[in-house]
Amino acid sequence: MYLINEKALVARSSSCVLFFKQTIDPFTFEKSWKLYNKLDIRGFVYWIKGNKRIQITTDEKVFIYLIHPDTFEPTLENVINNFMGCTQMMYGSKVRFGITYKINQKSFDIWSRKLKHSYNANVYAENFDGSIGLPMESMDAFIIGKGREIRFFSTEGFKEMHGCKMTIDLLPSKTREPSEIIAIRTNNEETLLAVISGKNLCMSEQFANQLFLFRRIMNVDPT
Repeated sequence: MYLINEKALVARSSSCVLFFKQTIDPFTFEKSWKLYNKLDIRGFVYWIKGNKRIQITTDEKVFIYLIHPDTFEPTLENVINNFMGCTQMMYGSKVRFGITYKINQKSFDIWSRKLKHSYNANVYAENFDGSIGLPMESMDAFIIGKGREIRFFSTEGFKEMHGCKMTIDLLPSKTREPSEIIAIRTNNEETLLAVISGKNLCMSEQFANQLFLFRRIMNVDPT
């Protein structure tokens, strides 16, 4: 039995996992626990303070549920095969190391994460610091404006569409701030592309000096 953030109670019965919330009677002001959810899973439950997940360990699988911070509703996040044969699995809030053990076992096992699955992998080595982006759903692409160039990248594989690259003629700068593209917008049909050039000043201020408007046309040459 675990008390999550002093508001939700998670308890294990013989055949399921129960979730209770504390309610207050508006007339008598008496507090009581009300059942608001039930998971038909028979296993051992684990939760640690500071963690937003609970683990339910069964003989064959380990179910990891994400607990909503406001409603405390459990959402299935991941399922792991219980190849360790454990009856309890414990993870910290950063999910880097885990401890598994089995009832009546004299020792326990410590596991570390082998791989980290995220979207932090570098798929394009060029530095796009200070660039601006815009999606083009009708082309299955997105636009990157950097300096005086407008470049198109495919959403599948993030490969650059070199045939769509555009170069803008910018006014020469007479101050230390360089002239560059500072804004890109399209209309709802994505047939018109508006580009504003100017300068990025200090304190997040911008100075615009040119407006370019491009119309999208079909390529008559399929090559």
